[in-house]
Amino acid sequence: MKEKKKPSTGSRIDWPNQIMNFFGVVIGVLFAFSLNHWNESRKAEQKTVIALQNIKKEIENNLNNLKGSASTNQRQEDFLNLYLDNVNEDMEPLINNADSLESLFKDYMDIYNPKNNNASLEFDIYALSAVAWETAVQAQLLSELDYQLAYVIQEHYSVQEKLDHIDDAIIEEIRKTNNDRASMERFRAAVRIGNDIAATLKDKTSKEALEQINLFLKDH
Repeated sequence: MKEKKKPSTGSRIDWPNQIMNFFGVVIGVLFAFSLNHWNESRKAEQKTVIALQNIKKEIENNLNNLKGSASTNQRQEDFLNLYLDNVNEDMEPLINNADSLESLFKDYMDIYNPKNNNASLEFDIYALSAVAWETAVQAQLLSELDYQLAYVIQEHYSVQEKLDHIDDAIIEEIRKTNNDRASMERFRAAVRIGNDIAATLKDKTSKEALEQINLFLKDH
């Protein structure tokens, strides 16, 4: 008589199905991580775009303010060049005739009185904003930018910072001016430096920065 086999008490593992389930879980986790990374990258890019839009607006506003101030300050430099060329070391006019002085300074009668040889010093403070730039830097929103774009923006604001220092220097020179030739010469030198920096901002760095920002925003 043949011996009967005992039925198996354990169930067989469905390896193909288990492997498919395992890889399904792994793929699902990887997809979730990938989706999360994509969302974070998208949010970071949106923040960078907003930061650049704010920087662009700030540069444009500064540029408009700069043009008016630069015109006033260039006029002051032109006057000082003419004035200091026509007074001696004691600040007395080289021309004694009041009518001749009035003719010479006809374009500057609002800041010079030939009757008493009184010249007033005028300077329009630039006071340019850097709030958008500083906010973006502190928030580290520009780390994803390519080198050229980051460089031209940083260079622009670096030049602008020099102009801020000139503002302080000129205010100090005005405070110390005693209408003697030495102080007038120092004031003219400070104004000239400010005008040169303002021209660099107006004619070079602002244009380069805006051009690169517009190219970036066009693609985003």
